Amino acid sequence: MACVIGVVAGKGGVGKSTISVNLALALKKIGLKIGLIDADIYGPSLRKMMRCDRLPSQNPESSERIIPAESLGIKVVSMGFFVPEREAAVVRAPIANDIIGQFLHRVDWGELDYLIIDFPPGTGDIQLTLMQQGKLDGALIVTTPQELALLDVRKAVRMLIQLGVPILGVIENMSHFLGQYPFGKGGGAVLAAELSVPLLGEVPLDPLLCRCADEGISIFDVEEKSAVVAIFDQVAMQVLEMKREEEEIKDVYLLNEKFLSLSWKDGLERTYPLSFIQEHCPCVRCRSQKNKYEDVKASRIEIMGRYGVKLQFSVGCSFGIYPFSLLRRF
Repeated sequence: MACVIGVVAGKGGVGKSTISVNLALALKKIGLKIGLIDADIYGPSLRKMMRCDRLPSQNPESSERIIPAESLGIKVVSMGFFVPEREAAVVRAPIANDIIGQFLHRVDWGELDYLIIDFPPGTGDIQLTLMQQGKLDGALIVTTPQELALLDVRKAVRMLIQLGVPILGVIENMSHFLGQYPFGKGGGAVLAAELSVPLLGEVPLDPLLCRCADEGISIFDVEEKSAVVAIFDQVAMQVLEMKREEEEIKDVYLLNEKFLSLSWKDGLERTYPLSFIQEHCPCVRCRSQKNKYEDVKASRIEIMGRYGVKLQFSVGCSFGIYPFSLLRRF
């Protein structure tokens, strides 16, 4: 079964599609089978960014099934394939949700290692549908450095936490240009620290990256090499490492109402007081308020795939998702 990753920002213009496409290309470069959903019904961009070798079509064996387009060795679906380039997709929210449902459930992807979903901006109906029906294994957060972008990105993060979607890391896009920082500096690092997740990469403004997106070609294939290629290679390897770490967990259980026990396949075993875990809640609110509770119990434990654990505490915040990789470092 494919690992499903959402690329999320909650804000337009930060480069989610650029990150989605180039992460897909970096993963494909190392031999993985990749699918890509452009979930922005009203402003699809992947049709432009990925020159198609094969357009989407109806499965001849089932009129309700879609065979995805293929571009640069990646399978793709986008509203851009079904609406002329210069025309607006004038559809109401229920129809847009139905289209998203078709992208999620009626596309014949074949065998995939990763399915990447390029999320639209906002925190509304379509985003809810994607998170509730998309069976996401995790989300990558994209932001630009300035505080104005972080305002909206934090709202999307809150939505992910509320819906139990694990946050894998932060990518800062448009980080700098020729040694200058036109949008400020360090916003991605600040957000990653708030969430207790890694800052996976800082992608600079690069004219070559822009040209490749406009022309629908892969920056990995051009003769003129860019530092951006190395950054996306690094991000791809970190995403693979996360999947490897997830698969190493062996057992998670409540030892009693006040202690959580974990064991890994390499033999490491640890037991944590729930008060300690609650003190390190990774959600935005707790990171900013630094609440501490003494008599903490748990009434329920929820395993978030192989990524982490979510606990229903007797006091304090119960929105945080605790990655196994983070707990292993404690």
